[in-house]
Amino acid sequence: MKNFYQESEAPIPFLVHYPDHIQAMVNKLRVGIKESFPYLSEKIYLGWKAVGYTHPQAGYVGAIFPMANQVMMALEHGAFLPDEKQQLVFGKSPGKKNQEKQLKYLPIHRIDAAVLKNLNKFMEQAIAYQLLKRSIA
Repeated sequence: MKNFYQESEAPIPFLVHYPDHIQAMVNKLRVGIKESFPYLSEKIYLGWKAVGYTHPQAGYVGAIFPMANQVMMALEHGAFLPDEKQQLVFGKSPGKKNQEKQLKYLPIHRIDAAVLKNLNKFMEQAIAYQLLKRSIA
């Protein structure tokens, strides 16, 4: 059986195909997410070429997708999150068709404290949304 993911401690094999600045952005995002959300589990999705995050109660929250000239942070239920500045964008999902309606991405072109703070806000909202959704289901 083919492995579709690996645990996060191992090197990420697909990152070598991206420019150095994209690799650095992915690694800084991983560190920032781990520091802000130590309770999230991280998996490297080899088929998706992504670094995914799962909450123990809320489930799958989202994933970091490296691209040629930016990084996209996918938020599983991003379409339902407050986004006053309209920073989240729809994109083509490799998964189920209904995900195309709920999945949104936060494009990231650089990493600094403001970007990490903004990402943390969206991650907190995504976790809260999913916890609420599960509690009323």
